[in-house]
Amino acid sequence: MPGSQKSLLFEGKVVFLLFLPIAEVLGNCGQPPMYPTAHPLVEYMKRKDYSSGAKVTYKCVVGYRRLMGSSSVQCVDGQWTPLKMMCERKSCGSAGEILNGRFKYEDVLFGDRALAECDMGYRLVGRNYRQCQDSGWDGDIPLCEIVKCPNPPEVTDAEGAGLTEGPFDFNSVISYRCLRGQLIGDREIFCTENGTWSSPPPECKEIVCANPHVTNGRKTHGYGKTYQYKDMVSIVCNPGYHLNGTGQILCGEHGRWLPYVPQCLYKRAMTCSQPSVANGRMTSQHRPVYKYNDKVTFACNAGFRLNGTGKITCREFNHWVPRVPQCVPLKGATFSKILCGPPGKIKNGRFVTNKTHLGSVATAVCNKGYRLVGQGQRKCLNSGWDGDIPQCEITTCISPNVTNGFQKGKLRDTYKYRKSVSFACHEGFLLNGPSSVTCDENGEWSPSIPTCSALNGKCSIPAHQNNAHPRVNFQTQKEYASGAEVMYTCALGYRRVGGSLSVQCINGEWTELKLKCEPKSCGSAGEIRNGRFMYDGVHFGSRATAVCDEGHQLVGRGYRDCLDSGWSGDIPHCEIMRCPDPPEVTDAEVAGLTEGPFDFNSVISYRCLRGQLIGDREIFCTQNGTWSSPLPQCKEVYCMNPVVTNGRQIRGRRSTYKYRETVAFECDLGYKLNGPSMVMCEADGKWSQLPACVKVQCSSPLVHAGKIIQGSSGQYIYGHSVTIECDYGYQLNGHRRITCDRDGQWKPSVPTCESRKAECPHPSMHLVRIQDGYKSQYTTGDTVTLYCSHGYRLIGPSSIRCDQNGQWYPYLPHCGY
Repeated sequence: MPGSQKSLLFEGKVVFLLFLPIAEVLGNCGQPPMYPTAHPLVEYMKRKDYSSGAKVTYKCVVGYRRLMGSSSVQCVDGQWTPLKMMCERKSCGSAGEILNGRFKYEDVLFGDRALAECDMGYRLVGRNYRQCQDSGWDGDIPLCEIVKCPNPPEVTDAEGAGLTEGPFDFNSVISYRCLRGQLIGDREIFCTENGTWSSPPPECKEIVCANPHVTNGRKTHGYGKTYQYKDMVSIVCNPGYHLNGTGQILCGEHGRWLPYVPQCLYKRAMTCSQPSVANGRMTSQHRPVYKYNDKVTFACNAGFRLNGTGKITCREFNHWVPRVPQCVPLKGATFSKILCGPPGKIKNGRFVTNKTHLGSVATAVCNKGYRLVGQGQRKCLNSGWDGDIPQCEITTCISPNVTNGFQKGKLRDTYKYRKSVSFACHEGFLLNGPSSVTCDENGEWSPSIPTCSALNGKCSIPAHQNNAHPRVNFQTQKEYASGAEVMYTCALGYRRVGGSLSVQCINGEWTELKLKCEPKSCGSAGEIRNGRFMYDGVHFGSRATAVCDEGHQLVGRGYRDCLDSGWSGDIPHCEIMRCPDPPEVTDAEVAGLTEGPFDFNSVISYRCLRGQLIGDREIFCTQNGTWSSPLPQCKEVYCMNPVVTNGRQIRGRRSTYKYRETVAFECDLGYKLNGPSMVMCEADGKWSQLPACVKVQCSSPLVHAGKIIQGSSGQYIYGHSVTIECDYGYQLNGHRRITCDRDGQWKPSVPTCESRKAECPHPSMHLVRIQDGYKSQYTTGDTVTLYCSHGYRLIGPSSIRCDQNGQWYPYLPHCGY
């Protein structure tokens, strides 16, 4: 094997060294390698060179622990054997249990974080995370303290149910009852998760409203000089007057009448003047004055179309709803000479016209929310635009009236476009419809004005909803009168996190339940040494499944369920796996543990006192409670003298060889080795794969433009000779006779046949001269450039080349006149 460091070249043969044993002659090793999860022990890091056979022990890096495999490597043949030790990230298990809170885990392995969070209504005290370190979770378990509200201010003339000495915990409820006066505000307040009360405390006070006086009107109900909170008065107008506002008013919490004291207006205010439409006509009956709710219809003249609705209605204060329509020209109309300029400008509106010809019409259009006052169109006449420029006034809505209800806030007779009004019903009445309406561009309230209906319907048993149900004492009654209240409680496994506990029967319907109930949290299921819980949640109905670390087995029930009272069952245990005592190995001594029990990852090393070690020198206890491999044996193992046909051992031939001894081979002359040059005696008394000596063979000597004239054969083996000859016109470059050598190569090397060069006659002659390429002798491939003496011209090619036949190509020229 030329180039091999394990061979010496002698004349006529290749010699392979015999290693007895291998470790005696193999090279040294440098520093042992570093692995991502394992490093050599500190004492090995200082050395830079190790002799063959030296061993180095590794340990897992910080945060990792040994899982399995041998912790040592050995220097063999100048190379370190691979490290078989496997290291895995350490597990910290549970980060602990937080009362009224929990940890949320990325994972529980080295480097991971557990984030602490508290249940609603609790606040965190301490650092909000713990990190898994080499020694376990760092820091301390934080606390979740309940949120507290300060003492609410005292309410004069009131007593409070649940009102004790503070501070008040989250979800604490206080209910108020007035001893004198009326309750203004929420009857029930509770401590929220933010540490504030759900609403300001109510007030108990005497509310007095002044005697409501209506000019041109009188009371029909509620006579008196002074009125208290929630007293009601009914008012009607004298003949010839119309009520502007509601006929029933209520003494409100601020000593004002709600919605407001009405007015009695003269009925003339309830009429409208006759509307007119340019280029159109009224199709309904003509009247000089129209009464409230009278309707008028319109149609346009020929050549015009209606812009707006064709039907309008008379409302208060000479106001038509919707606004008076317009008649605009149809497309395609043409007019003659332009006589008029722009029709003018309208504040909050514009004129619409594309023409200013004689006969053209400019239509006035107001912006959204404005109505037209004046002439709606101007026509282009010979004298210019007719009529005056109209005005655009903002659209208004008359004050809305709700029977058995009132408006909130300041009262007005009319409201401008986009202004809104809010409503409430008197006590004993229910609002049907929106609580507020807005004045739209047509002078109408949008959406429609609501109504107030009497509360007289009864309610059936209230339903279970929002993870809550009525309290037991409310579940026996089958029917409830309007105004009745029912108290709710959270269902099993749920707790209150906000909202009122009660609903009320109003006109046969229960009010919306605002109580919020969320699943109870069980927090951490506990800490398992050498294990952990895997959670699908920590709230009611969730399950925590116990998982043991590698090499440990579960003792106890493998899960805990989150119940109303907390986690079910007890915390299980994780016991370390143990392997049985290994049988004794005859003629061997043991390093490491010698007596059981043998825990997971326990390692036993064997050394033979007699014979050779057959099997693994080191075994360890696996996570399954079994040994990593069968026990080794110490026994005398012999292999018989190996024989290789057409080959021989290099030296030290014996009749028998011991386990792990090696033998090197060389082949006879004319043969080469196919397979390993060295074999080893193995544990079963047999040699590792023996090589074979095969005949040295050369490839067929192919020569371009040549042939074998002696020694041709289908196979060319060591020592075979051939004679080579070139084809006509070619000459041999190399040796004619070559021989197949012991390395499978032809010696001397295979020759080549090259084209033979011919000689051409000198091209210079009478009157012909050489311009370029002059030589004394010309052979195949040479070229020359020719010319003639002065006064003569060249007849033929000026450039010629000497070919392989000794002729000039294409031909020799000559000189002439």
